[in-house]
Amino acid sequence: MQAVNIAKAGVNYRFPPNCHVKSHTVGCFLFQMEFPSTERDLYSSNGANVDVAEENGFPPINAAASQGQVEIVRELLNRGVTVDSTDENGCTPLYLAVQNRQVEVVTILLDHGANVNISNRLGLTPLYVAALKGHMDIVREFLNHGASVDTENDRGRTPLNKAASEGHVEDVRELLNHLAIVDTANNTGWIPLNTAAFNGHVEVVRELLNHGANVDTANNTGWTPLNTAAFNGHVEVAGSCSIMALMWILRMMQVGHHLTTLLKERGWTPLKTATFHGHVKVVHELLKYGANVDIAYETVWTPLNSAAFNGYVEIVRALLNHGAGVDIANDRGWTPLISAAFKGHVEVVRELLNRGANVDTADNTGWTPLNTAAFNGHVEVVRELLSHGASVDTANDSGWTPLSQGAKRGDLEIVRELLKRGANVNFENQIGWTPLRHATLHNHVEVIHELLNHGAT
Repeated sequence: MQAVNIAKAGVNYRFPPNCHVKSHTVGCFLFQMEFPSTERDLYSSNGANVDVAEENGFPPINAAASQGQVEIVRELLNRGVTVDSTDENGCTPLYLAVQNRQVEVVTILLDHGANVNISNRLGLTPLYVAALKGHMDIVREFLNHGASVDTENDRGRTPLNKAASEGHVEDVRELLNHLAIVDTANNTGWIPLNTAAFNGHVEVVRELLNHGANVDTANNTGWTPLNTAAFNGHVEVAGSCSIMALMWILRMMQVGHHLTTLLKERGWTPLKTATFHGHVKVVHELLKYGANVDIAYETVWTPLNSAAFNGYVEIVRALLNHGAGVDIANDRGWTPLISAAFKGHVEVVRELLNRGANVDTADNTGWTPLNTAAFNGHVEVVRELLSHGASVDTANDSGWTPLSQGAKRGDLEIVRELLKRGANVNFENQIGWTPLRHATLHNHVEVIHELLNHGAT
């Protein structure tokens, strides 16, 4: 037995060899060393204060509750320790017990009248932590003991919002059965349905919708649950949660204006969002439910233009199959064909041309698809455009032809392709520069020889 010397004027004791911290209060010492009952009685009967916190502000009962020291928690409570003692972060023993899933300790504390609604400094209640961690039994226990179901933390998040975000469907169901507000929003405007849709928690989405969640509620930046589901729809595995969540939303709602709900900041529809991120299955699902295929956002990029720019040939094909306008241009005058040619997406270029895209439509500064492809060195795209009859000598507003672009780059393959199609080897731009002048300036010797062999002067 450890040597103990206790006086009524104070408590002094020698620490055993295996105790390395010398600043513990009596209560902490007892709980950590797990003294026999005779020694606990010695401390208590001589006036030891088992409610005093350590130097770090951690009361003994909080430490015991956190580590699941059931007998010590019970002993401290029997000796009159305050059941709702808070540490320097405002955490009670009950909060710490649920945080560490000490179910038996939670029960003991509740039996001794622990307050289930005390928040810590971040506004987190024991119920919030239980919902966060998916401790279903503890959630139910707290609710049965009168826990406030809609208490918000300092970020405006309720237990329901957090449980939905984490995908804890049983907790969500229990909270809703205790009348949690289904559409309560946090400080950034995210309701539980939005967070569940964003994270692809299909069962939670279903539960929230069954309890009347508003499918059109947008957050502070205009994202609706449908938009967030579309945004995160890129999953390799078939039957992914995000796609399933999206499908459930679509089937629960009245098809109509929901599919054209625009994001406030950028004017993106769910179809535009899914298209931009290349979520093929989501695009197919939205199109099946009648999404408007040609709605553009603030810079007039249609879903087709976006898909063409990013090279998503399967999405391009799906949009065209649903009647997308093949030549609708954005605010810069870029058609889907120009976008695809600029980026070098030859399969998309081929698909668009086969669907009747105008091969020579120019943008606001006179750049045609062929000009942009030559400028960026996309020889396969150049060949595809030429094979569909692209005008070989159309110049942009600065007088640059595709051949001038190829000569400046020193791209021998492109220069040869253009010359084979009859490009004007001596075409001058607005300042009188010919393709040969450009090639000479940049010392592209092979291109210079090719141009001279075709009559350049």
